[in-house]
Amino acid sequence: MKTHILFFTLLAATFAVALSGCDNNRNKEIIAAIEASKESAESVKLLNDIKQAVSLTYRNGEAFLVMKSDDVKYMADMGIVCFTNDLPPILAEWIGKHRVILNNVSTNITDPKDIEDLRKIDDEIIALKKEREDQIAKAVLYANKIAQEKIISITKQIKDYEESAAAIPAIEDSYKNIVKPFDDAVVEYEKQIEQLEKEIDTLNTESLASINSVIVNENLKVKKLEKTNFFKHVFDYHTLKTFQLEYSDLFVAGVAKKNERSQKLDEHYVLQNIEKSLQGNSSISGFIIANFNKYKNLKNTLNQIENLLEVKKSEKEKSLIPWKNRYSIKDYDSWSSDNAENRLTLSKLETELTSFQEGGDEIKKLKSVYVALQSEHFNGKLTSAKSERAELIQKSLAKIIENIYSNAAVDFWDVLGNTASKVVRTGSRGNFAVPASTKWVLAEKQRNNSEHVVWCLRVDQDKPDLILSNSNAFLLNSSTDGQWMIGFLTGKLSLNPLK
Repeated sequence: MKTHILFFTLLAATFAVALSGCDNNRNKEIIAAIEASKESAESVKLLNDIKQAVSLTYRNGEAFLVMKSDDVKYMADMGIVCFTNDLPPILAEWIGKHRVILNNVSTNITDPKDIEDLRKIDDEIIALKKEREDQIAKAVLYANKIAQEKIISITKQIKDYEESAAAIPAIEDSYKNIVKPFDDAVVEYEKQIEQLEKEIDTLNTESLASINSVIVNENLKVKKLEKTNFFKHVFDYHTLKTFQLEYSDLFVAGVAKKNERSQKLDEHYVLQNIEKSLQGNSSISGFIIANFNKYKNLKNTLNQIENLLEVKKSEKEKSLIPWKNRYSIKDYDSWSSDNAENRLTLSKLETELTSFQEGGDEIKKLKSVYVALQSEHFNGKLTSAKSERAELIQKSLAKIIENIYSNAAVDFWDVLGNTASKVVRTGSRGNFAVPASTKWVLAEKQRNNSEHVVWCLRVDQDKPDLILSNSNAFLLNSSTDGQWMIGFLTGKLSLNPLK
């Protein structure tokens, strides 16, 4: 546009000279105007040259974030560090340097106050351990004392039982001497009774077989008998009336003879478990009467022996009265049972005595219980003191680590400052310009909510502009108080995304 103006100005001046002739003053004015126009043309050319030079040496850019609401927040007044060298190797060297420092951190604390506090805790732990050992030793002594008292008590009981048991054999012998004749007689009587009962059973069995044989052989219309025990009722001297009332439905063997004087019947035989219809059979009646006489003899003998047995038992009890009086024993069986129980108790006491002696189970239990009580009391205090010690060391070492992190953060910016080619700042709308030779840029912005956004970006040389936005941010929403780079040392961040 200015070229066009210059052109038109020179053209007007030429026409003016031709029309005015030789007016020298006017000519001078025209010549001055021509010279001024020449200078303006040179200024325009210089400005264009500067613009062209700037476009060749700088790359324009813009930094912004798109919010969830689609609002655009420009990163105004944000510093952008420019690098003409590759940034990842520089960061890798910084990471390696400070990881070596972290790996060489000693577990020993260095803060004077922490060292003094640690010494006090260690002294407390030593004192607690010593007191615990003293109390455990006392607990062992106390357990031994209880065990010794128990040993004395058990020993006395054993002595009492042994003294009581010492007299038992003589008492037993005197008892056996008294009862032996009676017991021998009783055994003999019991054998005889057993034999008589077997003979009676045999008689019943034979009677059953004989009666069933008659039933079969004579074709009697009666079922064969199944039960024995026929000879249960033998009655003498019943009146006729009584006999008729009580035994009218039972089998009666033999002929009842009337005693005229007493109006009583002589002996008669009444059987059970046999059909009354068989009563008129002469074979059965004769057989029954014969066997019944055998039964009566066996039964009488049995009764006599049983009576003798009871007499012997009675005589035995009477003969034992002086023995019972002498030894204050009411009943031999009870006394013998008590002796057996006492022997068992004595055995248990002897076992218990061994368990309370050194090395026994009971003394071990006592020591274990009392030692555990003391240990539990002091272990709680020791655990608390050890926890306090560990927490102190942890906090102290954390301060050392935190100091290393702080120094590393400072060194991070020093290293970048020493290797950076230029630092530019964004305008009010996030606009900026970086040298065209820039290969990497690093920018950090702390937002009002204390969250950090970090760009660590390789510059695409094929693109005319450089855009910093959500899509290429290295960190978004990082609340690290400005020490986001420590993530490289802790492993939370990696250089891989930067390659």
